[in-house]
Amino acid sequence: MAVLALGALVVPSCGSDAGGGADSAPTQVTTTGVTAPPRAMPRRPTDADPLRLLLVGDGLMWDASPAMAAAAAAVGPSVVRNDAYWGFALSRPQWRDWRALWPQDVATFQPTVVAVTFGIHDTEPQTADGVPIDPDGPEWPGWYASQVHRAMQDLTAGGAVVYWLAMPPVGDPAANQRIAALNQITRTAVEADPRGRFVDTTAAFAAPDGSARATDDTGLPLRKYDRLHLCAQGAGALARTFSDALGADLGVAVDPGYLTGPWRADGRFDQDGPPGCAVRSATP
Repeated sequence: MAVLALGALVVPSCGSDAGGGADSAPTQVTTTGVTAPPRAMPRRPTDADPLRLLLVGDGLMWDASPAMAAAAAAVGPSVVRNDAYWGFALSRPQWRDWRALWPQDVATFQPTVVAVTFGIHDTEPQTADGVPIDPDGPEWPGWYASQVHRAMQDLTAGGAVVYWLAMPPVGDPAANQRIAALNQITRTAVEADPRGRFVDTTAAFAAPDGSARATDDTGLPLRKYDRLHLCAQGAGALARTFSDALGADLGVAVDPGYLTGPWRADGRFDQDGPPGCAVRSATP
């Protein structure tokens, strides 16, 4: 196990001058340490003890939820609860009071795994708890990190492992700069908890210049017209990053066949999406 060094303790010998003058006796230097807590792992699902997956987030997770449910089924026996909500923001509980809702969700559903993704509304200037806060201001990183820590406490209260999916790049370059900063704050806060996993989504959604890709390698659209919300292929890409991370922790080889499942024809992909946003064929 890893050992974290906490520092050195300098102990003056009896009768010595703590100031360390010329006549001071030699000091004894000892080091202390603590054993780092092991990373918690989710339980491998069985028929008797299925994966209990709680989905939380904004419209991005709402779009991705059919693919996320398919990913959970590919991992093993599963039960999924979708609590994603359009317009949700961690920094705006006045829109949807996650501080009250998530403890209830955890107590009633008893998830073993929680998947989280949101962020676009957390990149905007606002008033939080009655105080004006600007994501470009010096107070933002500490304040937002405190909200992530609180979210992690709520979501892991029943022993669940949290897979926090990074906010992928969008069509607005200025927003992408703020998204990158937000992801870094979130990563640090999530990974401070042994039940936290921060899952990078950049490779699935970013072009070589860091902008949001419009289509995948097959030519199907990843995003809706706003270059933010997800088409079926984008939902599958987000789910794949999740199932890869979860499968690695469980030691399970997840069959990617779920990515071409019937969930891709879900009507939500027809809303504000380009041709091909919903996929109604059995193959990409």
